Amino acid sequence: MSSLTKVFKLPKKTISLWIIATFVLCLNFAPLLFNFIWGNHDWMPLISSNNLKSGLIEGRFSQYIFLNLLFSGNILPILNIIIGFIAYTLSIILLTTKVFNFNIKNLSQTLIILSAITLPYIIEILYFQFICLTQLIWPLIIVTSIYYAKKASQQNKVINTTISLILLLLAVGGYPASINMFLTILSSKE
Repeated sequence: MSSLTKVFKLPKKTISLWIIATFVLCLNFAPLLFNFIWGNHDWMPLISSNNLKSGLIEGRFSQYIFLNLLFSGNILPILNIIIGFIAYTLSIILLTTKVFNFNIKNLSQTLIILSAITLPYIIEILYFQFICLTQLIWPLIIVTSIYYAKKASQQNKVINTTISLILLLLAVGGYPASINMFLTILSSKE
């Protein structure tokens, strides 16, 4: 079993929580998911598409990498958001279970996770449709990076550190403020 498969291997109870969390997130933001209130510069990327070079002018070399890998650079409004929500909720689940080793046993712990998932800052992300997908995927990339950094202290130091660094650079290249999440999690870990 590869190392990446170990990161995403979750017990059935945790998978159920992930599905519930994704559903709650979609339900919570359903008015924004379906009303198409977008930022002022989203219409051109929606009509045409975003190529990989589009983010270079802002210094974000990997900003459109997932949009290009998944949808050939096209914005598919509802689908992009739902896939982003799936990745975002998975990042919270992995953060709590794999990085912090939090064992989800009861409803109160589940509600804590659900409240973290439905933070209001998502409204700002949904406003800018052209970066919505990647903004919701970066937390998953950062949590995976931290998982590999954590593993580097235990085994395969060079390989795990390299994977962690590449994932972190990918996230920072998509949105420079991603470094804040990485450092906050690292500083709160131990």
